[in-house]
Amino acid sequence: MKIETLERLWRTHDHDMDRTARAFLLESLMSGIERRRKGQTVFLLCVGAALGTITLVFGYDALRHDSLDVTREWGSVLMLVAPWVTLILMMRAHDRHRRRFADPTASIAQSLQLRLDENRAARHSAVVMFWLMGLFPLVTGVTLWQLVDTDKMTATQAVQGALLFGGALGASTLVQTIRYLWFLRPEGARLERLLAEYAG
Repeated sequence: MKIETLERLWRTHDHDMDRTARAFLLESLMSGIERRRKGQTVFLLCVGAALGTITLVFGYDALRHDSLDVTREWGSVLMLVAPWVTLILMMRAHDRHRRRFADPTASIAQSLQLRLDENRAARHSAVVMFWLMGLFPLVTGVTLWQLVDTDKMTATQAVQGALLFGGALGASTLVQTIRYLWFLRPEGARLERLLAEYAG
């Protein structure tokens, strides 16, 4: 509990306990929402910066050294495009959420509705990630096979690459699954229940 906030609201509402408690709850909800929105924006920007850097390096090498034969190495292009599609879908879901609740009014019910919409957007992004993770083993396998076929990688290196990508993908999938099952889905159910009780 932030004592300074409670003290400020207590004085603002003329020492009325009910109004102070309501204002404190609403301010806490809005503070949490704003913090989560900023965190999601930073996350998407970081992912975008990382993908942008990888794309620039990939494109520079392909153009500078004429090292990419798209007809024989299209797997590597697909491997680069898939994360961009995923990022765009996640950014669109995040943007839709922000536009839908661009200026929430001082209402606990609307704050709960905003949190529920935010949760649904996060669950949608998680499902998109699951689709990407399901696609990636196939794309990675094709890419590694094409690199071996064009003599840019040995079979041993391809196996090592498969193990490395497989380990990273498995860890990411586990983290996303835990986040979805133990945090996002229960939070969504809890918010729906709270909203129904508050509206009723």
